[in-house]
Amino acid sequence: MWWYAQTPRHHWVAERIERCSDALWVVRDESGVRLTSNHCNNRQCPECANRRARQASKVVAARVARYKWPTFLTLTTTPRRDLPLREQIRTIVTAFNRLRRHAVWQQSVSGGIWVLEITRHPHRTHYHVHIHALMDSKFVDWEWLRERWTTINGQPSGVHIRRAQERDSKYLGKYMGKGFAGISLEPWEEWPFAEELISVRTRGTFGTEPGLCHGADPDEEQTEYMPPEVIAPLSEVIARARDGNVAATEILAQLIARYPWMFRPDPDPPPDPPPAKLIPPADLVV
Repeated sequence: MWWYAQTPRHHWVAERIERCSDALWVVRDESGVRLTSNHCNNRQCPECANRRARQASKVVAARVARYKWPTFLTLTTTPRRDLPLREQIRTIVTAFNRLRRHAVWQQSVSGGIWVLEITRHPHRTHYHVHIHALMDSKFVDWEWLRERWTTINGQPSGVHIRRAQERDSKYLGKYMGKGFAGISLEPWEEWPFAEELISVRTRGTFGTEPGLCHGADPDEEQTEYMPPEVIAPLSEVIARARDGNVAATEILAQLIARYPWMFRPDPDPPPDPPPAKLIPPADLVV
C-alpha cells in the first residue's frame, strides 16, 4: 500500500504503520516497571488489529459471561454492486436500528454487542457487509426475524441465530480488530477502501448493555486513568546499565525479574576462540 499512497496524509499514515511496534520502551505505572511498544492505532495496521482483537475478546467475554441466555446472531443482505461501500454500511446499520425498535425485538432481547464485518470474494469486485451480534435473549422466533429483516431491507436477506458458544466472544473480538485482515484487496485498492471507512462506526452496543468504553466490567467503579511514566527505550536502558549507571542497572534487574524469558542467556554460546599461537622473535630462535 505504501507504493500507492496518493496524498501527504497517505504517506504519513503509511510511515506510521511501517514504524509501528518497531521499538520497545520502558515505562513505569502502578504495577511497576514494564515494557511496552509504540503503536500507531490505525485501522489499516495489522499489528494494532491483532492487539485490538485480543483486548476486545476479553471485554466481550466478560460481558457475555453475565448474560442469562447468550445468543449469537448474524444478519446478512444481498451485496449491492451499485452502491459504494460507505453507503452499504450505512444501509445495513440503519436497517439493524429499525429492527431493534420493533416491539417484538424489545420484548425478546434485553441487550447485546454488535460488530460489522466486511468481506470480499477474491475474484469479485463487490463487498459483502454483514452484522454479528452477541445478545441476551431467551427466544426470538426465527421466522419472524427473517420476515422482518427481509421486509426492512426490501430484498432477500439472511438470518442465522443460535445459542452462543464460548468461542464466539473470540470471534466477535476478531471482527472488532479485523482491519484489512481477510479482505482480498489489491495494493492499489487499499487506500480507497481505507477512505471509505473514515469516521464509520463499525461496532456498538444496544439495549441494556453499556457502551464498550466502560471496559470489561461496567458495574465496577471506574478510577481515573493515569498514563504510565515513560522512562527510555529498552536499548538505551541496556546501554546505560553496561556503562555502570546505577538507576539503569536497577531498572534492568526489575525487567529481568518480570520478563525472564526475554533476557534468557544463549543456551548454545559460541565456543571460545583458540588461544593465539606465540611466535618468538627471530633473534630468540635457537
